Amino acid sequence: MKNAATQQAAAPSLLLQTWTQTTYFPQDQNISAGFSFSGIAIYVYLIVTNESLSSSLVSNVYCDFRLDGEIMGSFSHLTDNSSNTQFDVLAFSKTDGKPHDAH
Repeated sequence: MKNAATQQAAAPSLLLQTWTQTTYFPQDQNISAGFSFSGIAIYVYLIVTNESLSSSLVSNVYCDFRLDGEIMGSFSHLTDNSSNTQFDVLAFSKTDGKPHDAH
């Protein structure tokens, strides 16, 4: 999901427009995204927003990363009340010695 305001602000800072966004609402179940790849390494970078604590928006981030069905790592970010957006935040990386396995 992309919205025009975020896309315009973020576009120059993103690698080949390879991004998506989502908003969690408490009544929803967990949000997930998945894809298949072949290789020996994966790096997941996030765009992290920081909303003012006085706003009605919450910009905390909690992620679990699964690889081949197993949770391999977690990432969390609590808003720092700065209203700044951070690009290229490394949230997860994994390298594996197995050559070009399918995942």
